[in-house]
Amino acid sequence: MHQTRPLPGQADPAPGAKSLAAESWQAIWRRMSPVERRAATTAYLAACAPVPMAAASADAVLARELRTRPAVVASWPLDRRADRLARLCRWDPPFLAAVIAAFHVECRRHLVTTFLDTLQLGHDLGVLRPVATMPEVPLERLAAAVAETRALFGDHELSLYLDALEAQQIPCFAALPTARLDCAALRADRR
Repeated sequence: MHQTRPLPGQADPAPGAKSLAAESWQAIWRRMSPVERRAATTAYLAACAPVPMAAASADAVLARELRTRPAVVASWPLDRRADRLARLCRWDPPFLAAVIAAFHVECRRHLVTTFLDTLQLGHDLGVLRPVATMPEVPLERLAAAVAETRALFGDHELSLYLDALEAQQIPCFAALPTARLDCAALRADRR
């Protein structure tokens, strides 16, 4: 097995340790139902179809895991590729992040746009505009958006989306974990 060395100044990771981001994406994927996973892979494959390099990359990942050639996978219909991809156990974190993002943007668009509109953040049908220039969203606004969106959508759907936002570590959402805890505490007090 090939091991990589840490960059100068980085701590040597514990043997077999996964990155926090990798575990976050895997945890989100495990919480998704088989139907949601299938919808996620279908959305991702459909979105990357017009981009030859992205489609070839998805085919290569699937071929590697199924121990076949990418050309064979590329000849399969979308439904078959999506079904096989949805059943994968091992994922590269950036690839899994893209699949989960495609799921939320395509299959949970109404939830995503509602949340972003409530925050008054610029987006194109659920895809955030460049976040490098966005200021950090205040805790109070985030908490209000979480509460308002939760009132309209189920806990499972919102939780998956917010977990995906946290896993991306977008600077403007730095206060999101605290906002979620505040909302959970308010809900517990009301019971």
